[in-house]
Amino acid sequence: MKTFWNARKLSEVLQYKKWKNFAKVIDRAKLACNNSGFEIQDHFPEVRKMVEIGSNTVRESY
Repeated sequence: MKTFWNARKLSEVLQYKKWKNFAKVIDRAKLACNNSGFEIQDHFPEVRKMVEIGSNTVRESY
C-alpha cells in the first residue's frame, strides 16, 4: 500500500495561503527528484479533481 499526500491538502497543513506559492515548492521538489535520477511521474502523479461549473457541466480543477 502506497502512502501519498494530496498537494492541496498538504499546502493547507503547511499553512500556505496561496496555491501558486506552494506550486513553486512542488516544482522545486520535482526538479530535485529528477536531478537525483528518479522518475518524476513515479513520485508526483498528476491528479485532478472534477468540479461542477453549472448546468450539470464539469471540468478539471487545477
